[in-house]
Amino acid sequence: MSFEPTLILFLYAYLIFILIFFTFSVIQIYHIFLSASFTFVSFFVTCVITVLTIITISTTGYLLLDVHWQQPIFGNSPASTNLPKFSS
Repeated sequence: MSFEPTLILFLYAYLIFILIFFTFSVIQIYHIFLSASFTFVSFFVTCVITVLTIITISTTGYLLLDVHWQQPIFGNSPASTNLPKFSS
């Protein structure tokens, strides 16, 4: 039985990154309310980061729609013939 890593591993890594980023975003908004720093700069920076995050996630989602996630990372291309095989 051999283990052949697929592209879904990159999707899981990306989702973990998004979860960590979302956690820090919630902490940032909580910190603004906790410290009562209701200034124009804090709201402006938070809005800019939120808009850029939404644009980035939306664009990434659109670009990843047609990806075949079960495709092996190390396919049968000539460049990958010398790579080690994972087996148990």
